[in-house]
Amino acid sequence: QDILKDSTLVHQLNTDWDKYGTILLHLSKHSCKDPVVVSRQIRDYYMKGQKFGDSSSKQFVEMMTDRFFVYPTDRAMKDHRLAQKGDNIFCYRYVLEYCGRKSFLDILHQEASAVSTGDGRAAFGLSNPRFQNTRDAHGWGVGFMDELLFLFPSPKLKLLYKQMMDSDAASAVSTHMIMFWTNFIKGGDPTPILDGYPDDISPWGAWWEPYYPGYDYYLRIDPSMFSQEEPYKEEQRKFWDSLPLYENKAANVIRDEL
Repeated sequence: QDILKDSTLVHQLNTDWDKYGTILLHLSKHSCKDPVVVSRQIRDYYMKGQKFGDSSSKQFVEMMTDRFFVYPTDRAMKDHRLAQKGDNIFCYRYVLEYCGRKSFLDILHQEASAVSTGDGRAAFGLSNPRFQNTRDAHGWGVGFMDELLFLFPSPKLKLLYKQMMDSDAASAVSTHMIMFWTNFIKGGDPTPILDGYPDDISPWGAWWEPYYPGYDYYLRIDPSMFSQEEPYKEEQRKFWDSLPLYENKAANVIRDEL
């Protein structure tokens, strides 16, 4: 549900942040010593004195994205690499920056009346109260679960990418992703070297470098498919690392759920 579409929730965030901010950001006595203080730090860093609402919606989305995706992923990568040191097992990080033809939120909105169950109820979208206030995805970048549309294109959702490298950009991205994920499942390396190919030319159209603490490699998923060496959202990640969260103090905690 889109919080910024609910005037009551927006009012609560603006007038009683100490109560509702901790709930919104999933901060509790199990997260840190003082959840209220930490929630204020997070709000002030992203909102910079602005009220919650449509005019500050991008800052709100950035705050939520970093809290529930960027920061947990960063911690999980570091912790798993620490646990796997010397085991010849690698972690691979990616950032999906290409929206393709549709976002998952588009489907929840626009396909609701077209995709129905046997008894006539819509299987996705407006019939489900979880999605009735969901904002259209356009202009907001990539949405949660959008990579599934590239990995599992479905004619039932009127979304079927051609599995061809020389087709349109969205189909090429889908083809690359399916190859990379399949290679990783089969052998633990999304872009393995093949016999007979020179080491400096990828038979897969790209090299996906593994993540190493201190090097911060990740694959930017877009039509160029290029491994990035520059840290992703470095300033924001340093901010989250500086917060007095228990997980920042316990380097040996492994977040297997991620």
